[in-house]
Amino acid sequence: MAYSIVERTDQPYGPWYDFATASGVYNWGYSDANDGAWGYLQLYDSGCKVGNGWNCTAACLDTELGPDLLWNTTNTGYTLQNCIVLPFIAALLAASELTPTAVKLAQKYQIAPDASLFNSSNASAISWPVINNCINQFCEGNGGSTPGCDTSHAPNQDAMLWYTFTPNETYYQDGDGQNYTQNITFDGVRVDGRKKRTYVTDVQSGYLQLWTLLQSQCWMFVSYLMQMFIILSAWLLYHFYETWARWPVAVTLIPFHGARKASMLAKKAQTDLRVSDHAAALVSALDEMQKAQVFFMLAVQIAALIALQNPTYIQATSWQQLFNNYGILFNLAFGGMLPVVFAMLIKRLAGTTAVYTIIVSTCCVIVSSVTWFLTWNANPDPDTSIVYTGPPIPQCAGIAPTKFCYQYGWFYANADATSKAFPMLVFCWVVQLCLILDVITLFRVKESDGSASKGNCFQWVEQKILRMPFWTRYDDKHFNQSRWRTMLHFDTGERMVRLLQSCIVFATECGFVGLNVVLITDYAHLLLVNDFQTLDLKNWTLGQVIAVTIWVPVFLEYLYVAAGGPEAIYKGRLHKDFEVVRKGSTLGEPAPHDHDDREKLSATVSSSAVELTHVEPVTRPGYERVNSQAWP
Repeated sequence: MAYSIVERTDQPYGPWYDFATASGVYNWGYSDANDGAWGYLQLYDSGCKVGNGWNCTAACLDTELGPDLLWNTTNTGYTLQNCIVLPFIAALLAASELTPTAVKLAQKYQIAPDASLFNSSNASAISWPVINNCINQFCEGNGGSTPGCDTSHAPNQDAMLWYTFTPNETYYQDGDGQNYTQNITFDGVRVDGRKKRTYVTDVQSGYLQLWTLLQSQCWMFVSYLMQMFIILSAWLLYHFYETWARWPVAVTLIPFHGARKASMLAKKAQTDLRVSDHAAALVSALDEMQKAQVFFMLAVQIAALIALQNPTYIQATSWQQLFNNYGILFNLAFGGMLPVVFAMLIKRLAGTTAVYTIIVSTCCVIVSSVTWFLTWNANPDPDTSIVYTGPPIPQCAGIAPTKFCYQYGWFYANADATSKAFPMLVFCWVVQLCLILDVITLFRVKESDGSASKGNCFQWVEQKILRMPFWTRYDDKHFNQSRWRTMLHFDTGERMVRLLQSCIVFATECGFVGLNVVLITDYAHLLLVNDFQTLDLKNWTLGQVIAVTIWVPVFLEYLYVAAGGPEAIYKGRLHKDFEVVRKGSTLGEPAPHDHDDREKLSATVSSSAVELTHVEPVTRPGYERVNSQAWP
């Protein structure tokens, strides 16, 4: 049968080679069960470029010219693919098994007939001299110390130099239209009695080391995970101390005291917990956590910005590592925004705000945003950013062959930086802006006693809404032929505003919790991406120890304040002329955030209205008091 060759002129994955989808296909020597199968081969027009034409024979077989033509070019991935299928095409040419169109295409790429390059009965006889010589020299004398080389081999197994290329997957179709895939591993030559293996594109067996400036080992990622878990724990504890504790208490007490009394006891228990030392300790620890994570993430973002300006600091040993590390920067940039803003929101819900904390948190969000945008616009040059510090390798044109390891889409297919989504940034920016506006008190607002004070824009807008005429009606009363007009202000407006506020806060919290889970998942993928080991789990450095232990003081702060009480603990932090005093009990007053137990201010009006004031009897100078008959 005659085989065809498919010429690929498109580069759907950009200028970098996607080994996962490049199918250099040839089905030769299958069992009788697959009779009728047909195959195809692919040649990339971006590979084997020599001047204005193509010469795959020189690039793949010439040990003098080949290293530069194959390895030292930006189209190495495509040339590598063409070289892999060249022995098959040369053998098919010699056997006259190619279609006329395929023959012309082979001639275009200067592939000459040669049956000796491939023997269907002996996979080890496949000839890739330029590829083999490069990998031999790269691994020779380096062994397991070189990424991509492995000196170990199974007992009783011949020592062979193995090369595994993902494009060797053979696709064919039998007579009934079913598709099959078969992986082929090509074995090379014996080298010094040792088996060495280079994982040029075998992601399943590869060991990808992310030796980067920012996250070289797993404990940096453990630190990021700890940061996220601490924030989520603080959110859960805050709501437990504030409102959630009464529900399990009420459910527990109902069988013993009945629903009404159980509800009262649960509310009392919730109130006691709300003003307990544990609640105060949580707010104190959260403040310490906020300062710690802000300056920690500022240091990380500054390091990321330096790395973006100097790609060699990322220390990638392959194109894919380089792009993977750039992808990780999305997580780090978003990690400088999401937990920082979420912690500020929890502090605001707890009723504590500090201008200093707002300022440093805003700086962290701004710097993290800059990192995110610069990462998005980064366009690194893989040919100058790949780091190789090993011995000279002239057979590889001075370039480590592992530079081309792992498919370009590996990171995005398995450990995708979900935080690349722009709406996630907008969400953080909007919440941070609201937190900033909340502490800016430039607007004149009225207090409940009628006095005026400075408030934020949200209070000013709320009062403007509640003063609108449609919330007010007038009720006429008669006394001794005099007519009194009573102004009734309905509390429907207050209830609607409170409901709207509660819905916005609830939706915001749900958004933060969901995004925290997303970011934790992204971090977890970097620790163990499916079955691919990406980090050295046993390697510790001083910087990584510091990164992990930076969160320990936060936990100790919580335990210390909860055990000793805020008054005694903070007394030792103040000047001798100052002291910490607990506020008087306000158990009888509803908290600003507790809208469920709001009492009506008057029992003399309908349940939907509150009587605010009385208007004096209407009089007109020079006339008698207007009686009821004078009103229309």
